[in-house]
Amino acid sequence: VVNTGGASRGAGPDGAFRATFEDKIRMSDIIFLRTWTRVMPEKYYNPVTSLLEKSPEEWKGIRPIRDIRRQEQVPIPQKKDSEYRDIVREPVKFAPLRIPKKLQADLPFKSKPKDERKRRRPTMEQRRKVVMEPEEKKAVALIQAMNTMVNEKAKRRKESEAKRKKARDKKLAKEAEKFVEGNKEKRKARYVAQAREQAKRQRLAEKRGGKGKRDADD
Repeated sequence: VVNTGGASRGAGPDGAFRATFEDKIRMSDIIFLRTWTRVMPEKYYNPVTSLLEKSPEEWKGIRPIRDIRRQEQVPIPQKKDSEYRDIVREPVKFAPLRIPKKLQADLPFKSKPKDERKRRRPTMEQRRKVVMEPEEKKAVALIQAMNTMVNEKAKRRKESEAKRKKARDKKLAKEAEKFVEGNKEKRKARYVAQAREQAKRQRLAEKRGGKGKRDADD
C-alpha cells in the first residue's frame, strides 16, 4: 500500500516542512521527500575548426535518436514497467487506541476513555422513528432522483470511454503491425540491393584482374 501526500510549505529555516497525507501515518511507513531547486546550466559551445570535408557547407552533426528512428523506421521501445495500470489498494486496519492506565489517571475527566457496555436492547433514540413532513419527503425524493441521474450519466460516460479506449488500442495495434511488416520488406529490399552491388563490384574487380594478367603475359 502506497501512502501518497505532498509538502505544502516550509515551516522553518532548518529544513522543517508541513505535509499532508491521504491516510494515517504508521511507524512502519517510509517517507520520501522529493525536493527541487533551480539550477542554471553553464553556457558552453564547441566550434568546429576542421575543414577537411569536401564541402564544409554540407557538414552535418550527429543525428538525434528521433531522426535515426524516423529514417530507419524503428519503433520506439516500450517497457511493461512504464505502462500505466490501475492502482489497487487494500484497506488498512489500524489497531485500536490503547492508553496506559497511568496516563489515563493523569488525564482530565472529559479526556478519559468511557467504557460503555454493549446493550442488549436498542436505546430510545435507536427505536424511535423519524416521520417526515410532505415537503421533506418531496425534497428527499428529488435529491434521490438527481443522484440517480448523476450516477447514470457517470456510468454511461465510463462505458463510452472504455469503448473509445478499446477501439484506439485496436487501431494502434494494427498500425504497429503494418509498420513492422513494412519495415521488414524495406530491410529485405535494402539487403538485396546491397548484395547485388557487392556482386557487381566483385565481378568488375575480377575482370580488371584478368585483363592485367593478360597484358603481363603479352
